[in-house]
Amino acid sequence: MPLVKHPEPGLLRWTFASGDPVGQRKAFSYWRGWFGLEEDDEPNSVDGDVWMVCHG
Repeated sequence: MPLVKHPEPGLLRWTFASGDPVGQRKAFSYWRGWFGLEEDDEPNSVDGDVWMVCHG
């Protein structure tokens, strides 16, 4: 499970254990609903093992 934090309202910072983009995509697809994201929500920026996702 990725580490997901709310650094500010409307923003989620996802930190993955691995830098593998395929594994990150699978984990994001699996866990996004748990964190209140919709199926069409996508990351706004990707930097290695950290993804920033705006929501709400």
